[in-house]
Amino acid sequence: MEISLTLEKLPSNHTIAILMDITERKKAEEERIRLQDQLNQARKLESIGRLAGGIAHDFNNMLGIILGHAELALKKTGPGQPLQVELEKIRKAAQHSADLTSQLLAFARKQVISPGSSISIRWWRGWCPCCDG
Repeated sequence: MEISLTLEKLPSNHTIAILMDITERKKAEEERIRLQDQLNQARKLESIGRLAGGIAHDFNNMLGIILGHAELALKKTGPGQPLQVELEKIRKAAQHSADLTSQLLAFARKQVISPGSSISIRWWRGWCPCCDG
């Protein structure tokens, strides 16, 4: 219980004490602060989602070019050539990066991410200081 005490001196030289129970007012103020903190956290996450989406979109465009050129180069090389092995490594790495980028885009769009992506989600939560996890 929280109480507010006000003392007032009357012209008759008497003093009046006014006690008010301010418990509910304090609880309401604490709840307002808690809700404001939640709103601020949600706004931060939304901003991070927009930023991640923008970066992921641009990165995805670059990966499309890399994948396209890797595929073209693979078609120009014959099976078993040393260059083909290296081009396949490039294609696989670019594809893996494209998969990670898709997860970032899904996060930005608030889509459900497949269960197989838990490693990347753990990485994202560890990297992002405002994401509790």
